[in-house]
Amino acid sequence: MWGSRVSMNSNKIPTKILYLRIRNRIIEVLKVIADPALHEWFGGDEILCMWEDWVDDRKISEYTDPEFSKEEQTAILEFHEVWVRACENTPQVMPPIRALKNNTYWLQLIEQARKALIILSIRGGLNEESDPVISHYIDDVCTKKSEIGNVLVPPREITSTEIKDL
Repeated sequence: MWGSRVSMNSNKIPTKILYLRIRNRIIEVLKVIADPALHEWFGGDEILCMWEDWVDDRKISEYTDPEFSKEEQTAILEFHEVWVRACENTPQVMPPIRALKNNTYWLQLIEQARKALIILSIRGGLNEESDPVISHYIDDVCTKKSEIGNVLVPPREITSTEIKDL
């Protein structure tokens, strides 16, 4: 775990940029959780742990306007509450994904991820590669994330049609 996200990188990355990048990671995690086709690849433990890499009871209060709208804050909080229940009600030793497919808490997790993703997709994520300020910091941040093990392999993009169908 990172400790305080802002203090770790505050000398190099402006806070606004940091939170916009965290916003992108949250969207990526929600895409993974919302897409059961990706669950076999990541596994149940990793799916639950990915969320905690970016959101916990302390960090959630840091995600405020303007990087996260009120609606997005509510969607993240509601998903987090479902995530907590899923964590509390899944076995300590996670069974294979196929065993979780009918688990009520797992199904609620997927459904709530889809709902949160719809809300966060309205404004979408920050284009980290074309923004000149972001691209200046991207290599340094990726290196730091790699060193501490918080690299998230981006899942396939969910199209606007798929989002409407969720």
